[in-house]
Amino acid sequence: MELTLIPKKVKPYIYINSVSTTPNSKPEYVEGVLTLPYNHNRININYTGIYLKNPGALMYRYRLIGLDSKFSQPGSNSSMNFTAIPAGKYKFEVKAVTKDGLSSINTASVSFEILPPYYQTPLFKFCIVMLILALILFTVYTILMFNERKRKLRLKIKLEEQFKIRKQTAEDFHDDLGNKLTRITVLSEVLGSMIDKDDIEKRNILKKIHCNVNELYSGTRDILWSLNPKNDSLDQVLNHIKDFGQEMVNETPILFKFDIDLNNKYTKLSLDMSRNILMIFKESIHNSLKHAKANVINFEAKLNNGMLLITLQDDGIGFDTKNPNEGHGMHNMYVRAKRINADLNIISNENGTSVLLLVNFSTLKHFKNA
Repeated sequence: MELTLIPKKVKPYIYINSVSTTPNSKPEYVEGVLTLPYNHNRININYTGIYLKNPGALMYRYRLIGLDSKFSQPGSNSSMNFTAIPAGKYKFEVKAVTKDGLSSINTASVSFEILPPYYQTPLFKFCIVMLILALILFTVYTILMFNERKRKLRLKIKLEEQFKIRKQTAEDFHDDLGNKLTRITVLSEVLGSMIDKDDIEKRNILKKIHCNVNELYSGTRDILWSLNPKNDSLDQVLNHIKDFGQEMVNETPILFKFDIDLNNKYTKLSLDMSRNILMIFKESIHNSLKHAKANVINFEAKLNNGMLLITLQDDGIGFDTKNPNEGHGMHNMYVRAKRINADLNIISNENGTSVLLLVNFSTLKHFKNA
C-alpha cells in the first residue's frame, strides 16, 4: 500500500514595523499605551507580513477598535495613516491573509489614546457647570437684591409721605382744635360771668364743661404728641410716660419713681406701637391715682437680651383681677397689648398692683417697618 504525504500548510506571520505621529510632536507612553494630544492626532502605522512560500501573495485585513467593529476587506497596503481621529482610546489590529484565504497565525496590534481637548475634559465641564450655577445664583441674588432695594425705596417713600402727612395733620389738628377749645373756654367764662353766683345748678354745668374741655385737651395733647414723627423713638415714648406720671402726681402726696435703662439702644417705633404702649401705661397711672390709694408709684423700663420689659408698680390696696371694676380699663389694656404682639400681665393683691408689659425687641422692629 502506497502512502500519500499531504503537504503541511504554513500560515503567514505579521508584525508592526513602526508607528509614527505628526512631525515635531512628542508622543508619550502611559502604561505601554501611546498617548497623543488632541491637536496632534495623526498617526501612521507600518506593518509587514512574512510568508516565505509566496511573499507576493500576501494581503492585509485591519480594524481600528474604537471606530470599527469588523475587519476590513483584504488589501495590499502595508501601512495605514489615520488623521483627525476624535479623542478616545483605540487599538489597531491587523492580520496577514494569503490569496488562498489562509490567515496569519497572529494578530499584530498597537494601542494608542488621543487625549481630549481641555474643553472636553470632565474637570472643564465641571467648572463650566459650576460657573453656570454661579451665574444663575448671582442672577437670582441680583434680582432679589434689586427687588429688595425697590421695596426699601417704596418703604422709604411711604414713610416719608406718612411723615409729612402726620406732621401736617398734627399741625392742622393742633391749630384747629386748639382754637376751638380756647373759644369754648372763653365763651364758658363769659357765660359764667353772666350767671348769678347763687345759681348752683348752672354753675355746676359750667364746671362740667370746664372739666370736659380740660380732659379733651389732655387727651388730644397725647394724640398730637403721637402724631409728631419726631416722637417715634422708644426712649421718647418712655420719657413721655415718665413725664405724664410726674405731672399727674403733682400737688399730691404720692411719690413717683422711675428707672429707664435701654442700654443706649435707639429704636424707632411705628405710630401704632408707640400709641398703644403710651395708652396702656397712662391707663395704669390713672388707675393707681384714682383707685389704688397708693403712696409710691414706681415706673421701670429695661432692655435685656432683646426683650423690653416695662413695669408700673404701686403700693396701694390692690383689686380683684378676676372681677375688675370697669374703671380700671383692664380689657382695653389687654386689647392694646394684643395689637402690638406684647404680653401683658397684671398682678394685684393687698400689697399693691404690678402691670408688666413684655415686648420682643424684634417685634418692635417689625412694627417699625410695617
